[in-house]
Amino acid sequence: MASFILREGIELIGVEAATGTAVIWCGLHDIDWEGRQCDTGYWVRKSAQGQGFATEATNALVRYAFGALGMRRIGLTHSGGNEASRRIAERLGFSFEGIQRGANILPGGECADRFCYARLDIAGLPDLEVQW
Repeated sequence: MASFILREGIELIGVEAATGTAVIWCGLHDIDWEGRQCDTGYWVRKSAQGQGFATEATNALVRYAFGALGMRRIGLTHSGGNEASRRIAERLGFSFEGIQRGANILPGGECADRFCYARLDIAGLPDLEVQW
């Protein structure tokens, strides 16, 4: 709530209507209003993975960020070994920019490489097929 009030981030939580259980978190964070850039990320409850929630929610947020918010660049990162996040980044047309070695601290304190991607516009984004 504080990051939203301070205009530093926008976070959305998708809740399964039947159970009231949160199944997806997706957000825009580290918003730089002067530079018109931010990062995006997502988390999906294990029981809801593989159903397209992260792809769909991130697609919608990317469109919102470039359209309504006027962003010029959106970054996306994932830890090495997170193949599901890699597939989402590629499916949404984010361009691979490089690897930051040992930059992500995982639960338990282990370090992982951070894989970095970015988009500069919505050209080539897959159609948004909202199924909510």
